[in-house]
Amino acid sequence: MSPYERGRNDCAQDDMENAQFSSVGGLDNRENLIPPKYIHEDDIVAYLAGYTYQALLLYGSDWRTTTFSWKPVLKISPEEDPSKP
Repeated sequence: MSPYERGRNDCAQDDMENAQFSSVGGLDNRENLIPPKYIHEDDIVAYLAGYTYQALLLYGSDWRTTTFSWKPVLKISPEEDPSKP
């Protein structure tokens, strides 16, 4: 896998794990992304290009400043719970 594709995949995986930007220093570090230690020095530019491109696709042009928060995807109220008669 190319470093560019690895960056895209890492960004997508961070999103799926609800840990946005954790591979590159965390939410507070979006202005100064730090590549993971396993990325070879020669591959850093391509990796970060892939990561930032995927961030743009996922979060839009304000990906560096948008806020993230956790919220439940589904809420089951007692009348909707099929396991209860």
